[in-house]
Amino acid sequence: MIFISVQEILMYTLSVLVIGLISYPLSLLLTKLNGKLMFALPIFFAVVGGGLLIAGMLQQGWAIFSYTIYGVFSLLIALGCLLGSLFLLYRTKHNQKK
Repeated sequence: MIFISVQEILMYTLSVLVIGLISYPLSLLLTKLNGKLMFALPIFFAVVGGGLLIAGMLQQGWAIFSYTIYGVFSLLIALGCLLGSLFLLYRTKHNQKK
């Protein structure tokens, strides 16, 4: 049985899009500093989120819940940053063809 509603799906989708819009200028700035840093933000937040999820599995009591929430939020941020970085990659590749 699925316990997720359409409203929750829209909320998570909207939050990922907003995070992507916020991270786009940061990724653009990092790309201007060094082209290899385009995917630095998504990688950073994915590593942090994975680390928090692993740390949550190693805890006992209510700490499991806290670490899991922070880990899932970090992974949502990583997904939004990845969306912004992929859009930036598309724009740079598209501008180079012209």
